[in-house]
Amino acid sequence: SGEIARNVITVASVAQNTASGASQTMAAATELARMAAELQQLLSRFNFDAAPARPVTGAIPVVVARLGAARPAVRGGHTNGHTHA
Repeated sequence: SGEIARNVITVASVAQNTASGASQTMAAATELARMAAELQQLLSRFNFDAAPARPVTGAIPVVVARLGAARPAVRGGHTNGHTHA
């Protein structure tokens, strides 16, 4: 009888831990979906060409995104071949 009670308590504890883990997994999946949607929205602002319009020669341009900026700042006076949406 005491062994049965211990087993029931163990099963109840395992069930509670499983429910807690499932809840945490659901919260993480919801946050990941939100972040994916936000990333997709941010990337939709840019138009990425399948191939460069001209061969890249010389220095590789560095694009720096700044918060609140209408367009990314381009260092080195070069453009990157991408058009801003």
